[in-house]
Amino acid sequence: ELNADAAWYYPDPKPEAEEIKDRVAFWKGVKVEA
Repeated sequence: ELNADAAWYYPDPKPEAEEIKDRVAFWKGVKVEA
C-alpha cells in the first residue's frame, strides 16, 4: 500500500521551531520497514 502524503519535512521552519529543521514527520499509523 502506498500513501504519497504519509511523510513530510520542514526545510525552512519558523524561527521558534528551528529544532525540527530537516526532520521527517510521519502520519500516525505509518510503519517504516527496511
